[in-house]
Parts: sequence; C-alpha cells; structure tokens
Amino acid sequence: MKKITPSKVLVFIALCLMTVTFIYPMFYMFVNGAKTIEGYAKDPFAIIMPGSSFSNYVMLISRFKLQNNFFNTIFITVVSILLILSFCVCASYAFAKVQFRFKTALYIAIIGTMLIPSQVTMIPLYVIFASWGLINNPWSVILSYLAGGIPGCVFLLTANFRGVPKEMLEAAEIDGCGYFRTVSMVVARIGSAAIFIYVVFSFIGFWNDLFTPMILIPKDSVRTIMVALAAVVGRYGDPPYQLAGLTLATLPAIAVYIVFSRFIVKGVTMGSFK
Repeated sequence: MKKITPSKVLVFIALCLMTVTFIYPMFYMFVNGAKTIEGYAKDPFAIIMPGSSFSNYVMLISRFKLQNNFFNTIFITVVSILLILSFCVCASYAFAKVQFRFKTALYIAIIGTMLIPSQVTMIPLYVIFASWGLINNPWSVILSYLAGGIPGCVFLLTANFRGVPKEMLEAAEIDGCGYFRTVSMVVARIGSAAIFIYVVFSFIGFWNDLFTPMILIPKDSVRTIMVALAAVVGRYGDPPYQLAGLTLATLPAIAVYIVFSRFIVKGVTMGSFK
C-alpha cells in the first residue's frame, strides 16, 4: 500500500478544485438552459426548479433548424482537419528527416506565417474568394482554415517526428517501404500522440470560430453553428435560451476531447515503448 503523505493530499485537493472549476460552468449552462425564464430569474443557482424541462433545447433545434448548422460545422471542421493532416504529416516528416536544399529557409517561411494575425488577412481573402465565387460557400472557410492551420501543424509535427528512431526508418526502407508508406506505417503511428493533440485542439478551434464563418458564409442555410447561435441569441436575449444554445454548441467539442484523449495517452505510451 502506498504511503499517503501531506504533499499527495494537497495535490489531490488541488486537482479536485480544478476539476470542479472546469466542470461547474458546463453544469451551470446545462441546468439553467432547461429552466423557464421565470425560474431562472427567481434563482439562477438552483439545481432543480419546478417547470424545468428540455423545451428550450427542443425549440432551438426544431424552430431554428440548428441541425443543418451542426451538419455544416461538422463538414467544414472535419474536411479542414483531414486536408491539413494529409499535407502536414508528409511535409513534417520531410522537414524532420529528409535532407533537401533550402529546407531551413522553407521551414522558417512556413512557421513565420504564424505571426500574421488572421484578422489582417481577412480582407484579402474575402476579395480573392469573391472573385472565385466562393462567398457563401463552405469551401471558402475550409481553404481559409487550411491556410491558417498548416503552419501550426507543421511546427508541432516536425518537432515530434524528429524523435522517430533512425533505425526504424532504415528497417522500413529495407522492407521496401516507399516515402508515403513509411510515413503512414511508421512515422504517423509513432507520432500519433502529436497528431491526436492537433486534432483535438484544431477541432475545438474550428468549431468555436465565429469570425471567419460570419464574414465568408453569412447566408442562413450555410451558416456554422456559432454564427447561427449568435443570430439566435441576438434575437432572443433571455438567458435560458442563450445558455441552452451554448450547451448545444459545446457538447460536440467536449465529446471529441473525451474520445481522443484516450488515443493521446495511448499514443504517448506507444511512442515510449518504441
């Protein structure tokens, strides 16, 4: 039996307090999103109120057809992440392990674009997409995310792929693996922890983004969930409706984090044994 020390007790208490700090806002949104306007005004901190139901959630989905906005957001987010990873995994392996001319200069040029705020590039992007006829088209947002997400992904994966053992790459070459097969069968598996970390954080970032979709796809039928909720909240200022909408918008991001956190731990463990 492990000995319980005062330091371990303090760490446990601190972790419990941090857990409550992170969970309570979600719990507060969920509970108050189910209340009536009168119930919320009477006691916004009550856990259970008479008359509480899920009618606010049902109304937001049925009346404003938020399921279409959910589908638009899922499509944009998933396609953006897949395109970014399909490019960055191969490029990062090249920057980490392959020797070629101007490698350092090209790497610095790509990483240097991370210093440019997205707000600065929005007007040129809007002009370009308007000339291409992509305004109110989900692909305008996808291309915008692709341009903005590649530098950060290359930076993260390159740093991780540098730790891939040279012996494993040589063994893959002896077995007849080409460039892409080496990347998919060896490098991507060893660096899966970094890949899943990027998937989690990019999914949360793309899902919660309001600025880019609001500018590029203002049309109701192709709006993302955050833009649609912003319009609904602006029309209905009652806190229960606002909190119900925020809860609905937050659940997918939390679900992705819960699912992929297990793979992150698995990837770290697998990398350590390799």
